[in-house]
Amino acid sequence: MTVGTTDPMTRTIYLANNLKGEFEKRVVAHEIGHAVCFSYGLLEEIHRCCHKRHWIDMEEFICNFVADYGERIWELTKDITKVPVYLERLVS
Repeated sequence: MTVGTTDPMTRTIYLANNLKGEFEKRVVAHEIGHAVCFSYGLLEEIHRCCHKRHWIDMEEFICNFVADYGERIWELTKDITKVPVYLERLVS
């Protein structure tokens, strides 16, 4: 079941129409993870660091990590560094 996909050629994220709530948020974060990998050349790093048969699994692991822990990492960073509210709005 595909609920989202990212096209690196058109730099477009496609999402299923029926996504809602926390699941939608997780899928969006996961797909943004793919977009970041494409945009910043991180796939080349994956290809350099692991065997070819693991490339897709590693990319999916990274995007799941972003979806599962990205928001918490940002919250902890704000708490520790006291990021000003205006910066939070700019990044959000």
